[in-house]
Amino acid sequence: MAMIGICSICGRPAASTCPLCGRLVCPQDSDPVTHVCRLCAGKGGRVRITT
Repeated sequence: MAMIGICSICGRPAASTCPLCGRLVCPQDSDPVTHVCRLCAGKGGRVRITT
C-alpha cells in the first residue's frame, strides 16, 4: 500500500481518494471496489461498507 497522505476520517495512512468528495481515505474507511468513503456512502449512496 502506497501512502498518499493521512486519512481524513481516522488519521491512518491513506491509500486512495474518494471520487465523490475528494477526501483522502484509508482502506478501512473506503469501499474496496469503488473507493467511496464511509461518509459519502452513509449519505444515501448505494455503496455499503462492512467492517
